[in-house]
Amino acid sequence: MMAAGDRDESHPIQYAHWVWLIPLCVAFGPTLVWLVGRWTDSVWNLGPGLVPLIVGYLVWESLKQDPPREARASAWGFAFVAPALLLLIADTAIETRLMSVLALILMLPGLSLLLFGSAYTFKLRFPLALSCLAVPIPAAFATPLYLVLRFLSSVGAEALVRLTEVPLLRDGTVFYVPAGALIVSDACSGFSALFGIVTVALILCHREPSVGRRVALLVLAPILSVASNILRVAALILLAEWSDMEILTTPVHEISGLLSFVLAFAAMVVVARFPVRDRGTA
Repeated sequence: MMAAGDRDESHPIQYAHWVWLIPLCVAFGPTLVWLVGRWTDSVWNLGPGLVPLIVGYLVWESLKQDPPREARASAWGFAFVAPALLLLIADTAIETRLMSVLALILMLPGLSLLLFGSAYTFKLRFPLALSCLAVPIPAAFATPLYLVLRFLSSVGAEALVRLTEVPLLRDGTVFYVPAGALIVSDACSGFSALFGIVTVALILCHREPSVGRRVALLVLAPILSVASNILRVAALILLAEWSDMEILTTPVHEISGLLSFVLAFAAMVVVARFPVRDRGTA
């Protein structure tokens, strides 16, 4: 039985027929260049830039394990392609870039429907949905989240540093120690680690059959991310006090962010691998 809108073609997929994708790639070229620039302008923005690689791998894995043997193009693809092209055309005049990025994300399921059909596109629903994380978050939405993360990291780091003998005064997100003043900026808020860990949690949930473990992963992802960043901020404060304030201008600052992500990632893997007792066993 075939889904509505599908056109049955009994011949194998001819990948040479995909040459019509070349004009689309050219049309979205400026958008892709802008996206790469956003992803690579700072180590803190690298997370969304890894999403296309993850999506590409998941799609490749699906194609490798269960390759579509027949072309069953679905006309429903035009329901995505048409508005995507309209958004792209509109953005050429407005030049928001964000609209063209949304057009690119909207184009992906449309292309999948036109190339593979509805049945196979349904199999690719997770990587297609995950591609939305590649969209840069507008400042209007990101700023409040930054403020919350900075506050949580500051409060948590203060509690940890006070366990030592280092004198400390906190004013909001600014710390005063004998060595000088330190501020928990947006780059130190832990947003990048949070983005990465939530992405990891979604991937683990996609591969996890247990509903309970899925819920645990999604709940623990932000908690572990914030906790690891609290440790990072506290460690940087102590390093600045015990060594020199200039250490914050060295690669140690970026490396500490990577280590905080690795710590939270390792904790997520432990949760994903933790054995779950079967209710049917005694």
